[in-house]
Amino acid sequence: MKRPITIICFIILIGILWLVGCQQPEVTSAKMAYKQSDYDKAIQQCQTALEKDPTNADAYFILGQAYGKKGMFKEMNESFSKSLENKPTYAQQIEQHRTKYWIDIFNSGVNYIKQDNMQEAVNKFKLAIEIMPDKINSYKNLAYAYTQLEQNDKAIETYLKAAEIDPSDMDIRNSIGVLYYQTEQYEKAVEALQVVIDNTDPISEAYTDALYNMAYAYDLMGESEKAIGAYKTALADNPNDKDLIFNMGRLFYMQDKYDQAIETFEQVLQIDPNDFEANINIGNAYVTMAEKMYSDATATDDRGNLLLPEAESAQKQQEAIAIFHKSIPKLEKSTQLKPDNANAWQLLGVAYVRVGEIEKGQEAFDKAEQLGAE
Repeated sequence: MKRPITIICFIILIGILWLVGCQQPEVTSAKMAYKQSDYDKAIQQCQTALEKDPTNADAYFILGQAYGKKGMFKEMNESFSKSLENKPTYAQQIEQHRTKYWIDIFNSGVNYIKQDNMQEAVNKFKLAIEIMPDKINSYKNLAYAYTQLEQNDKAIETYLKAAEIDPSDMDIRNSIGVLYYQTEQYEKAVEALQVVIDNTDPISEAYTDALYNMAYAYDLMGESEKAIGAYKTALADNPNDKDLIFNMGRLFYMQDKYDQAIETFEQVLQIDPNDFEANINIGNAYVTMAEKMYSDATATDDRGNLLLPEAESAQKQQEAIAIFHKSIPKLEKSTQLKPDNANAWQLLGVAYVRVGEIEKGQEAFDKAEQLGAE
């Protein structure tokens, strides 16, 4: 009964000897060196082994591990890829190695962003991309770091690479559009933002943001009607979105279309009567209109004579004063909503003085000066 046991043991021993005998001595030496953290020697031994057998997947795998420990991630990836080309044995371990390094480097980059050290963040995210080029978050964070360094061209280039990896990510497309807008590449901005508009839910924030930025891009291209059209399109799907309404009102104001601006800001107040920006913008629009009318009505030539007939001048002054009166309730509301806003007090002071309430006007000007009106 003892002989079969002896024979079995012998066969197992022969098997072990055969396995060891088939492994190149350089690979065995590389393994030992790697375990002893002598990565340079491990690399040298693997390279020697590969000179003898360029298809040795074991050598490539150990070589990749050693390169990884030395932070040579490009070489690590090349070695791992060669290992997989020759034998899939280490596929799982290779994925684990890459993922571990990627997580460590990526998190390090995030920490540098939190520390406001954007250049180091850039370095880390570039390394993360080198380790795992298909991880889209590396590109997003790298692009963000570039924007903080005001390297917008590099940010755009990085976002475009991310868009190639995931064309369906509309946040990336929106970021590309915004960066094109900020770098005054308005036609490209419109093109990028149109992709977002065509592929996002009309009630989503990405949709409204894209339309908002597209509207401004159109406006700066001198295509104001297209800009207004973009807002109207957004409002058709979101009629009660006060931010959209407000932005359209602001666009009217920028185009000196004060009546339309006031009408649009009033729509904001129907939704939220306590919206400070809408109140002060209506007041400001009234004051701007009235000041221009008053200035035209009282304009004189070089000798100090009125340019308009006296009766017409007086009528226009009264019309201007009536508009100043309209501004006062909105500006008073503004100072109630934000008592520390110097500009609101300054505008209110102008309106008071123009309607003849000099004492109130002086009080408002004093308050504005205390708060540091511009």
